Amino acid sequence: MEASQTPRPNPKARIYLTTSVWMRFHIESPAGSASQTCTWPETKSSTQLDRSCEDGVFAAKSGFGRPAANKNVVLTFFDADCPCYFVNLDTTLLKIRYSMEDGLPLGYLLHKNLIARLLRSAYDAFDQPSDGENKLLELRGRLLDWIANILRSPISDALKSWILRNIETQGQDPQRPPISSVNSLVIAYSLCSCCPTGTEEAQFLRRALTETISNEEGISPTMLRFIQRKEQYGIYVVKGGTLFELQALLGQRKVAVRDFEREVTQRAINFNSMYLDIISQFTGFTCIVYVQGLRHVEDALLKWLAEYTRHHPWRFIFFENVDASWNFSENRDRCNFAFAPENPSKVILDLADLESERVSSIRPSHMADYQHVLPADKIKDYRKLLDWAKTELTADFLNQPQRSEKVSDFRTPLGEILRGGEACVVLVVSPPGAGKTFFMDDMKAKEEGRRKVVQFDGSSDILVTHTIVELLNKDLGVHGEKVLLIIDEYHMLADAQKAQLFEWIEEKAAGLQVVLVANRIDSRDKERIQNYRSASLLEARLSRQVLNDKLEHTDIGIQNKEHLRLWFSTSRLVFGEESISLRLVDAIAKALQGPSTQHDLTEILLAKVPTISQLSAEQFVAAFLAKIQQSNYSGLPFAVLFNVAALDAEADSACSYHEFASRMPRSLYSAPPATRLLSWCAYMRSLYPQTRDLPDLATICAHEYVDQIGVPFLLREVGSGNPSRGRAFSWAGDYESIDDIIDALKRGHSVDWQDLHEKVWRKTTITEGEKVCLLLSNCRNPGACLEALKPENLALLLRTTVPSSAVMLAHATLHNDVHLNDEGAPYQEAFWIIVLNDPKVNSAATLAELTDRVPEERLARHPNSQAYFSGVGRGAQTSLLPKLLSCLQWARENSHDHRELSGGLDDKSRQELLRRTLVLATVCSGCDATLQGQLWCSGFAQLLVTPTAQTEAAWVAIGQGSLRGKVIPSAMPVDCLRGWLGLQEAMERSWPQEIKHLWAILRCKAPAEPVINELWESNRPLLLDPGSGTKISTDVVRGMIHNEGGDLNKDIQKAILTSGCKVPVEITDDDVSRVTGTALRQIGGAELPVDMDPRMRGVVENAISQRG
Repeated sequence: MEASQTPRPNPKARIYLTTSVWMRFHIESPAGSASQTCTWPETKSSTQLDRSCEDGVFAAKSGFGRPAANKNVVLTFFDADCPCYFVNLDTTLLKIRYSMEDGLPLGYLLHKNLIARLLRSAYDAFDQPSDGENKLLELRGRLLDWIANILRSPISDALKSWILRNIETQGQDPQRPPISSVNSLVIAYSLCSCCPTGTEEAQFLRRALTETISNEEGISPTMLRFIQRKEQYGIYVVKGGTLFELQALLGQRKVAVRDFEREVTQRAINFNSMYLDIISQFTGFTCIVYVQGLRHVEDALLKWLAEYTRHHPWRFIFFENVDASWNFSENRDRCNFAFAPENPSKVILDLADLESERVSSIRPSHMADYQHVLPADKIKDYRKLLDWAKTELTADFLNQPQRSEKVSDFRTPLGEILRGGEACVVLVVSPPGAGKTFFMDDMKAKEEGRRKVVQFDGSSDILVTHTIVELLNKDLGVHGEKVLLIIDEYHMLADAQKAQLFEWIEEKAAGLQVVLVANRIDSRDKERIQNYRSASLLEARLSRQVLNDKLEHTDIGIQNKEHLRLWFSTSRLVFGEESISLRLVDAIAKALQGPSTQHDLTEILLAKVPTISQLSAEQFVAAFLAKIQQSNYSGLPFAVLFNVAALDAEADSACSYHEFASRMPRSLYSAPPATRLLSWCAYMRSLYPQTRDLPDLATICAHEYVDQIGVPFLLREVGSGNPSRGRAFSWAGDYESIDDIIDALKRGHSVDWQDLHEKVWRKTTITEGEKVCLLLSNCRNPGACLEALKPENLALLLRTTVPSSAVMLAHATLHNDVHLNDEGAPYQEAFWIIVLNDPKVNSAATLAELTDRVPEERLARHPNSQAYFSGVGRGAQTSLLPKLLSCLQWARENSHDHRELSGGLDDKSRQELLRRTLVLATVCSGCDATLQGQLWCSGFAQLLVTPTAQTEAAWVAIGQGSLRGKVIPSAMPVDCLRGWLGLQEAMERSWPQEIKHLWAILRCKAPAEPVINELWESNRPLLLDPGSGTKISTDVVRGMIHNEGGDLNKDIQKAILTSGCKVPVEITDDDVSRVTGTALRQIGGAELPVDMDPRMRGVVENAISQRG
């Protein structure tokens, strides 16, 4: 039977539940109302769309009978069109439990006439039928979900009936709401304020419902202020005392109060338990839970609770005296701050404010010392400033200033990767509000017709009670099936969950394409992507291109669109990617047309970036308004920064201050705040060298700042004149909890590491290496973090942490020279950890760069290496690799009990790496020969390799170019070997036999036969000067002549006489004659070289004359 032919039930009749399903076909429609005949041609009806095979759930050939193209279709045994919609309830998501009174509601059956007029209005609003149908379906889905919320709310049936009559009549029902309690009216108002809009009729319905309820007795203007929802979320941040107002309005029993102060102080609760505790307070008509005792709210907890209130639109959660300044911007956007304590940023104006009790309890600060103070004469000339930054900060990034690495539009590269069809993992990162979720939803809709698409919310509260692996296994089904998996809010997953996720992806790799969507990541996430095969990282920003796509679908004027583009570009560059969002377009456009533009824009900026000062926001906005009014305003620091950012307004391709700081060396963070800002200005100026009339950069140095992560906090005071020391904000949390410190760093807090050391870490031993790694991955100054650990504690963590994490700790230790000269030797321990466990480090030159920051090209240019590499003997003994030498000396003495490799590495490759590193340190360290020899004793003696003609040729080749692309030979140059070998008092049993022979010769302890004669025949280069051809080394000549008995063979004797070698002072003419007697009787004058040693020439000529 067609919907239009369905006989209407008695207007007073109700069917409540059959097998736990509440069916309401129609409720009290006024007699003679239009709803009784509200039908329209079948071609326009939603029924026709629901039973069409086009864009349906199944292909036309699937199954039997007419298709069902929508989840709301009600099927019948006889394939008739039932005049009802079915609205399913997700009992898990909505936390609906079975009860003896109501059973377990599974869904609702709603008569189609209930929303027929609203749908017809939506359809008729468009000229094109396809546009009307799309709008109809979109509005219908939202209306049905909203009505289901009304039906499952705790208000009375009479009040529900009144709301549904208004829905059916599009807000034209003349009756007043039934008399109800204040609490019921609050719930009804909250529900009605969430009425979907999108058409004029739907907007009128929402207005009619809310205005009618707000005029009822008990709903005062004060009450309405407490039940306004922000984007359908019911989260409030309020100041102390708000509880009494709520209790006075609703009654004490209707406001549940939960104080967590004791549990938080005793660390007896985590945020998972806190979440379950808070939502358990909602019972019956309790629509408000008031939370006390928290200074901060975890971002995961805040997101879960916000989503909970969205799914239950009549429920609210109030947080008292919570500082949400450091929460993620997308979570702050979900909160109502109408009754919140004043933002500390608005209170702090000068240094005296930092000392006040009110501020110091929320945002404590400490004195910080800085290096790299910018000379005054460099400030006004950006070229001098840029050159200073290059040299003082060792910033290679500035040698050829580069544009932003963040892609302007991730959609194109992501589409290309997925169209390839190969199994892959793509991590898409961009700030919140850049259109990621919208694009993913659109992509999901397009892909669902071709393959299975699974979308998972990484911030879902279901992860409180289930593991991510359990949920994914449940959703994905058959192993090996072609699946596109989209994991939104990836950044909200805990580190352990991320590790589980990548292990699961590795197992399910075949046929699986995974898109991870995140607002931000840390270094651990980048490492996971680098280590996973077929993985890509797309770091994007909200570019002008994406903004234009948004502006095309608005009715904003052309001029204001240009102003919006300027705001988005400059705000991103100065305050970072999270200062802008597509959700701000309407708010900024409204502010530009309002009477208080300066104030409104300042509030918008502070709401997005609450950690900057009020002064910073006001100066930036003033400069922006001056720019769009074609005037100039640049007399204050952030006005200058705006004007510098405006250089890139058209191109929109420069690095923001945040990205610039992340790409610069760590040394930037040890510079004063003003110097960092000036360095960014110099970078921006270098991108546009032809620009004239730039503002005076000296203005930036004329004011005082408080240092913090991100943009420094501007004060109104004039600079003290001592930029090497200043104030920095500290984190005010509990140092006892590493988890709390990690969370603080993720949210942008600064930690006073010295204070942490003095108060906690100096008195205890940290054993959680994995968590220390998380600290480092979120910390802007890993060196200061590791320095806060006791040296012996750091060494312990390096030895006991799992290899992958130990390698991360080791790299941070070497990179920041942590406890370099301490007796506990954590620095040297870190070096040894990398040798044993880091598969990415597979060359001696890489180790040299890690320890002494010496790149490969510099090694070949150093005087020591130049001499050895070119084959001309020992060079000047200047220090080049002192840290590498120190690490190897420590490892020789202490590594015997720590030689276990990580699973993926083999002993031979790491042994070869160590051998070549020892060779490099011996050649280039610049230490004396005694220390060089010590490297090749004891445990490392077995690594010594005998030089050959081939290795000598390799060293010469290296000397002619650089080390880049070449491998350090496994044997050191002969001259280097002889330099330290002759000073060793004793030889090592593990040395190769030929080196033992050479040692005996150099120490004058070798017999002519067999040692000297055999070595001459087997490996002659060991005895010759490098690059000389046949000249015997002076040290070798000494050992040959002072041998311990036997006759040198005739070739050796002749070589001593004719190769041009020099006779040591302690060798007498008689010694030479005695050892080379055979050759002296046969040699002729014509065989003597021109550059022959005079003493040797005298001996030979005397022998020739005696023969004559």
